[in-house]
Amino acid sequence: VTPAEGGALAALEQMLKPLGFSVERPVFSEDGTPDIENLYARRSGNGPHLMFAGHTDVVPVGDESAWTHPPFAAEIAKGEMYG
Repeated sequence: VTPAEGGALAALEQMLKPLGFSVERPVFSEDGTPDIENLYARRSGNGPHLMFAGHTDVVPVGDESAWTHPPFAAEIAKGEMYG
């Protein structure tokens, strides 16, 4: 749960650098909120451009009894993944 990303950024950096990506890990800070570390990776080349934006954190679960599936279980039901 934000701001704890559980080592995901370090793992991504370790995978991307050997592939030739330059990696930056800026920290965003704002009064009244926790500092949030981000990861920017860039690789130059002659091929088509690709931009991917994703996230490695989640928000708090809230009232877990309101969920139809456990929020972090990644359950598959009727061909769809929940959680």
